[in-house]
Amino acid sequence: MASLTSTLKHGCLIAVLAWSAATHAGGITLRGTVLEKGERKPILGAEVSVVDNDALSAISNEQGEFELMVPVVGNYWLRAVAVGYEQVAPLSVVAPQEAPTVIYLPSNFAWPTVTVRAERNPSRLAKSVMTGDELRNVPGTGGDPRLAP
Repeated sequence: MASLTSTLKHGCLIAVLAWSAATHAGGITLRGTVLEKGERKPILGAEVSVVDNDALSAISNEQGEFELMVPVVGNYWLRAVAVGYEQVAPLSVVAPQEAPTVIYLPSNFAWPTVTVRAERNPSRLAKSVMTGDELRNVPGTGGDPRLAP
């Protein structure tokens, strides 16, 4: 019985060590999505990398999804960079993950200021006159002429 228990313990230990070595040898995959902040649209071509190790990087696909291989279990700081988007503070991710990571990048596109100028012809102003009965019949007023537009 002692021999069987010892064999089981060693067998389990060997299996755990073999799994651990395989996981570390092949690395761990971090998965996630890069989305535009506010719009939640996927960002194609965003580079997601580990801070201080640009060799560990991935590019997001058309759905904004990325898969990034890291060598060992641990905490990693990820940053995402994409043309037309602002950089945000690095995001802490623990490998292996419980759920995919979502990185939101704000667009750095700004609408240009537009100034519209025109001359106004005072003789062409529109004017409508409505009676009290007409005001009471305006939809949405419930018969109260004070609620009419």
